[in-house]
Amino acid sequence: MYKKYELDYKVFSKSKEVFVNTLQGNKQLTRSEIVTALQNNDIATDELRLTLLLMHAELDAIICNGAKVGKQFTYALLDERAPSYPTLTHEEALTKLADGYFKSRGPATIHDFATWAGITVTDANIGLQNVRHQLVNEAIDGKTYWMPYNVELIADKKATAYLLPAFDEFAIAYKNRDAIVNSKYLQQARRVIFDPAIVVDNQVVGTWKRTVKTTTVNVSLNLFGKLNIAQTKAVEQAINWYKKFMI
Repeated sequence: MYKKYELDYKVFSKSKEVFVNTLQGNKQLTRSEIVTALQNNDIATDELRLTLLLMHAELDAIICNGAKVGKQFTYALLDERAPSYPTLTHEEALTKLADGYFKSRGPATIHDFATWAGITVTDANIGLQNVRHQLVNEAIDGKTYWMPYNVELIADKKATAYLLPAFDEFAIAYKNRDAIVNSKYLQQARRVIFDPAIVVDNQVVGTWKRTVKTTTVNVSLNLFGKLNIAQTKAVEQAINWYKKFMI
């Protein structure tokens, strides 16, 4: 394909120089602005050439996506967008990972941490032991849950509801979903990781879908069971918030 579009080492090298010179200084440019920069340096961008030039620069860790400008994507220099970080030892990395996990997702068990991080329980324990002095723990049904000191475990008196996106950490950050799905709904909730979830009073009670039109947003619900009046009102309020945000 490179040969078909007359792309070789010389062209790729020149294009990367243009990317660096154009984007340096924390600039983030749109695709059309990138095209202008390349064409000003006598680099053709017709057909698939632009896509291949951008892809090659991304694979070589020269550029990456920047912040969106309206509906347009931008490009930035990877070294400026994600500057290099000091290399950590294996134990330092596990410690940093454990610190971030339990302080943001606790209460959680060591097995939750291992599953979320994709590491062994042995490695998970190394990280946990190094940060346990910053955490508190609670034993429930034979399992030890770790969490930061400032976690409030008092249940809300008022019904609360949230419309969560698919793959939200509320569902995927733990080894299983026993704590967030009523046991009688486990079969219905088997796809809760993949589908947008309705959460009421800290429990997944169904899934939801949206239909976006020019001036309206429709939300359809698939509830696992019946909700009481207060919970129904909470869900309706969450839907209204979402619609206002989208429109």
